[in-house]
Amino acid sequence: MILVALSWGWIGITSFLVGFAVMEGIGKVTGRVKPASMELHILMGLLCLTVYAQVFSLFGGVGKIATLLLAVVSILLLVTFRKKIVRYIVYMWTKIRGWGYGPCLLAVLIVLLLVYITAGNTWHYDTDLYHAQAIRWIEQFGVVKGLGNLHNRFAYNSAFFCLQALFSLKFAVNQSLHSLNGFVAAVMLCYAAGTLNIWKKERLTTSDFYKIGIFIYFSYLENSLLISSPGSDLLTLCMVLYISAKWAELIERQEREPVEYGILCLLAVWTVTIKLSAGLLVFLAVYPAVTLIRQKRWKEIFFFLGVGVLIVAPFLIRNVYVSGYLVYPYSSLDFFNVDWKMAASVAADDSREIMAWGRGMTSRTMYDADFSIWFPRWFDNQQGMIKTLFLFNIVCMVILAGYSVRIILRKRKDCGASMLLLSVSAAQVIMWFVTAPLIRYGLTYMLLLPAFLLGLICHKINSRVMAWAICVAGIYCGTACIVQVADNFTETYWKRPADYNWREARSVVWGNMEVYVPEGSDCIGYHYFPSTPHASRLEAIELRTGNLEGGFRLKEEYREKEFNSMGVVVGE
Repeated sequence: MILVALSWGWIGITSFLVGFAVMEGIGKVTGRVKPASMELHILMGLLCLTVYAQVFSLFGGVGKIATLLLAVVSILLLVTFRKKIVRYIVYMWTKIRGWGYGPCLLAVLIVLLLVYITAGNTWHYDTDLYHAQAIRWIEQFGVVKGLGNLHNRFAYNSAFFCLQALFSLKFAVNQSLHSLNGFVAAVMLCYAAGTLNIWKKERLTTSDFYKIGIFIYFSYLENSLLISSPGSDLLTLCMVLYISAKWAELIERQEREPVEYGILCLLAVWTVTIKLSAGLLVFLAVYPAVTLIRQKRWKEIFFFLGVGVLIVAPFLIRNVYVSGYLVYPYSSLDFFNVDWKMAASVAADDSREIMAWGRGMTSRTMYDADFSIWFPRWFDNQQGMIKTLFLFNIVCMVILAGYSVRIILRKRKDCGASMLLLSVSAAQVIMWFVTAPLIRYGLTYMLLLPAFLLGLICHKINSRVMAWAICVAGIYCGTACIVQVADNFTETYWKRPADYNWREARSVVWGNMEVYVPEGSDCIGYHYFPSTPHASRLEAIELRTGNLEGGFRLKEEYREKEFNSMGVVVGE
């Protein structure tokens, strides 16, 4: 726990300093940015550090040198902005004291619980399947050409793994830390707990319901179990709720400055590089883009476009290096004739597997099953709360569709940002449901429309009893589940956090080296390296240059054959 707390301090200080400098830079370019909240500075810093880690990975492993360079930059930023930072900290301390004892005590409880959970064992299946190995590749080698040929899950290439590698601090503490998701959860929950309008004796608003949604997200046990693991789901789904809440805050204070919305759109672009399923968030950029164009503010337009390109470019370059495609598993985006390109059949089979698994089908061959076949099975397998929430979303869509028509008929020009948020929220729910409706992702999306509708209702009905009931219920659900996860730990890691799990594995001689293969499952964890989930993959691939740094490619005689996602030749 001590080491986790220290690593959180390092993450928090560096991300805040970088984020503060970036927000100062945006303010100078646009001349219109107001003082930002602490968590926004931290998230902007994490955005920039994600880009930094990805760029660094293009030239080598993300480890000691990357960390020392970050330390030097942080010191320089601290010296450069020391006076402004001191004034800002005093300003924020005053705001935090204004929260009152209730939210402050809740925030302290949340932080203590999350430090304890983060120091525990990694629970997530996918961590042992590929998260840990992907991070180790980045720590040691950075980006490796054709790495997806060794393990197709490496081709998912979440930018979050580069950020994880940057903060794993393996060179300093002799183990790879997995404390970043716990830090993100603490930032999100403290933001949600401290900024609820209920503490200020005001009626609940739409933004409050998105914040309560962050607590409800953690009320689902599987989501709380992600806290101690280095997966990309937690940050992605919390960012969906966070961006929605901040967007609603801007609407509620009748903010007309498009730059404020543009900053949230940069966070949306970053979220997409963490996980592609959040792709529809980028459509929020329509509002600030249209506003800036109408005002002919070309400087700001080109600035935001340029920053957006800088955020996404390293992610796309890494995609090409790892898989040979611009975006995996979409093999139709095939623009590069490189020798390390993964078989298009692997990408197609992987996509089918994701869709079938999300729909509750155990066989990938059922990915295109009729709605009448997969939906009843999917619905029956859900918990009662999820079924109720799903049906409530249908009701919300009907009511909010009528509300939208009413706004359009009245030709209200002041509702553009609100209507765009509603449209993007509805589109995210629909996209999740028609592609891969796995509840681990879907709970967040199914909270968006109810939050919007309840915000409208509370705007009309100022009931203190109802407001307190909703707040207490949401906060209790999320905190109680986090306590439940903490209670499951049989061992307390007071000094050092638990290391990655050790899995059963056997070594296979491949050429002039050993490669590890898991025994009894497809999970191998962090320690056996390099590894592949299925030994059959090794028959079809080879080293490009004779060493791991040079990457992997299909053998000449296998390049025209079709494979499934396990690396087995179809039909043989």
